[in-house]
Amino acid sequence: MSYSVSGLNVMKSWLDYRKAGGHGRTSSALDAIRPREWNLDFTTELLELLWTLESTLKLEMQTASLLQTIVAGELVRADELPQPTTEERNAPAEIAVSESGQQTMEL
Repeated sequence: MSYSVSGLNVMKSWLDYRKAGGHGRTSSALDAIRPREWNLDFTTELLELLWTLESTLKLEMQTASLLQTIVAGELVRADELPQPTTEERNAPAEIAVSESGQQTMEL
């Protein structure tokens, strides 16, 4: 499978990081600690990655079609849009979280 994001081949990168020698930069000696064999967790992760890529590809096809519809649609100029009220132009109120975890808004 060849699927890339910003030039990074997702599947190749995933596999490279799970090889015996690893891949990329290391941040500590802990990076050298890795499984010696392919394990059940790798299989699960690989399946989840494949399912995610499959879903992403399906969504890309749908969004490409949607984008074409939008681009082909009617153009709305900025001066045709309603002007926001003074209240809508103000920054939103700040949300604080109390010690009990409850959210409160400061007005």
